Amino acid sequence: NEAGEIDIGFILRIRSDGEQVVGSVQEVPLVPAAMQRLCRVFAACVQTSAFPIYDRRETARTGVWRMLLARQNPAGELLVMVQTTTLEGERRSDFLGCFVHKLREEVTGIVSIYLQFNDEVTDAARPDAVTELIHGQPRLEMPMLGLRLEIGPLSFFNPNTTTCISLMETTVKYLCPKRTNVILDIFSGVGTIGLCAAGHCDRVIGVEIVEEAVEDARRNAARNGITNVEFHAGKAEDLIPKILGDMDETLEVAAVVDPSRAGLHPRLVEIL
Repeated sequence: NEAGEIDIGFILRIRSDGEQVVGSVQEVPLVPAAMQRLCRVFAACVQTSAFPIYDRRETARTGVWRMLLARQNPAGELLVMVQTTTLEGERRSDFLGCFVHKLREEVTGIVSIYLQFNDEVTDAARPDAVTELIHGQPRLEMPMLGLRLEIGPLSFFNPNTTTCISLMETTVKYLCPKRTNVILDIFSGVGTIGLCAAGHCDRVIGVEIVEEAVEDARRNAARNGITNVEFHAGKAEDLIPKILGDMDETLEVAAVVDPSRAGLHPRLVEIL
């Protein structure tokens, strides 16, 4: 943190040499109490371990501890992912002993703990980075507009679940003012928007570049008994032209882009 102490929190700034400065989450109202507790316990684990924090400075780039990710559902259950540089054999076992038991004993509600290895310069791991379940169940259940969705540590899902419900209701309202033949859910993630809108159209087609998210979306459709949806893995600018090209031109088609980012591929913008 600013005082040079080991802390777990949000990134406040990145110094010119690449070093990150974090701010505590303990006084942040939007962070649930269970996550604040998680950060306190985890910080103590890091402080007392023999493994160093990853030094992001250009002159160093060594160490182990990198990032902590947490997801919580309305029932208070937590999915936790710890990101580190690659560890193997006995060193990996010793590392897990630093925190797994302590988190399970001292943080209420943890149902999943994942370990992810990342040796890149940034904390954004490669899509094929090793991500391993080391405790508990593989997915966290999130209720949404009567649906039961499952998400994993890498799933794209709104972290503010209360706001997300209102957002989905409003999105479906604007997307489906009348019954629509086809809805294109572009950057569909775990299928949240498309599955919520499936009852208002004949067919939902989702496109997402992250393979794990596509698999989650298909599972979520199956577990909720929704059969008029399909999800495809790949780049939207490559898939959408083919999907539309194979479609009957008389059909009423609505598309949703989440998020409606300025970085959309020009080809996709032109098609939409």
